[in-house]
Amino acid sequence: MGEIIGVVSGKGGVGKTTITACLGAALSHAGHRVLLCDGDFGLRDLDLVLGVADEIIYDALDASEDKDYTDDAIVSIAENLDFLPASQSARWEDIGRKKYKKLVRRLCDVYDYILIDAPAGIGKGIESILDLVSRCIVVTHPLWVSLRNGARMIRDYAIVFNAVPMEGEDINLYDMLEVLRAEYVGAMIPYDEDVLTYTQDGHLLELVSTDLTSVLAPLVDYVVTGD
Repeated sequence: MGEIIGVVSGKGGVGKTTITACLGAALSHAGHRVLLCDGDFGLRDLDLVLGVADEIIYDALDASEDKDYTDDAIVSIAENLDFLPASQSARWEDIGRKKYKKLVRRLCDVYDYILIDAPAGIGKGIESILDLVSRCIVVTHPLWVSLRNGARMIRDYAIVFNAVPMEGEDINLYDMLEVLRAEYVGAMIPYDEDVLTYTQDGHLLELVSTDLTSVLAPLVDYVVTGD
């Protein structure tokens, strides 16, 4: 039975989708079978980051309404790494949320880890996803506005600081962690323009296998060991 993990944020634009893709790739490189789920119904973009936007015919809504569409909706990304897109035409308020949760739980029999890229903020989508997952990874920028919103999400989670400046700014991460009340820092991803370039081009996973492997190692360890 696989584990369902939510990748969440209190504020949009902090790199949650990027972290979902990178973590999924890192876990698959370690030999785990991983399914990436875009949980942002109506505003999906994980397909763009993964470079498979043109390959999507069916999506999670189709599969939740009729399980015969499940295999058709799941897109193979790489060895041990698959992707289940969200519907682009329907919002969380429009779909059968119980059917979606049943679909994801059924897929736990196939995968070691299911990572759900949750919609930012609050609402029906994040409520449904938090009801599904066993653990969460909260992604935030090292900025107080991002931290304030991130701290409102949940408790007992790992934090990922994304786009951390390596020089030129005085950032007190200890004060920020106290606000977040996080028990574990899963990763500190340095700001890198290459990440933006690879993301926009749909080639982000190429970067994971080179520059980001060591940076993501503590986060992979958190997911696998639970501490």
